[in-house]
Amino acid sequence: METRGRWPTLRAVEQPTTEGKRMHAEHSQAVTEPFSPSEVEQFRADDVHAARTVVSLMMGIFLLGVVLYSIIAVIAAM
Repeated sequence: METRGRWPTLRAVEQPTTEGKRMHAEHSQAVTEPFSPSEVEQFRADDVHAARTVVSLMMGIFLLGVVLYSIIAVIAAM
């Protein structure tokens, strides 16, 4: 990376060769999915459960704030 003044400037990037593409094709055949379909489904179920838990906690905090605010508003109105 070169700098001209305050901001860096990018130099031209060399184009990949066919050798790199051939190697990629050889390696891509050995790649498998990291998780089985049943594991992915379990992750999804866990995510849904966690999302419901977070929303429930947020609603609880909000409702607690509304109750406390209401109590203070009633006391202040007396």
